[in-house]
Amino acid sequence: DVTYSGTVSAAIEGALAGIRSIPLSQVYASEGLGDAVPFGAAEAWGARVLAPLLDAPFAPRTLVNINFPARLPEDVQGIRVVRQ
Repeated sequence: DVTYSGTVSAAIEGALAGIRSIPLSQVYASEGLGDAVPFGAAEAWGARVLAPLLDAPFAPRTLVNINFPARLPEDVQGIRVVRQ
């Protein structure tokens, strides 16, 4: 349930207030990584994912949630759009 995510919950509040809201989340396994969260894919793909959304028309009270995988940037094969 994405409403338990603080990042997404804040974006939901923004969207309800009429503010364009695009939360960015990093997927990672909590076991075995310690403090080493793999942000490489987010760093490499972030601007490419956000750019087309910045000027895209959103319906009122809509948010788009972006999740980056815990993979090396070169292992990411593209962008997949899905409904929640």
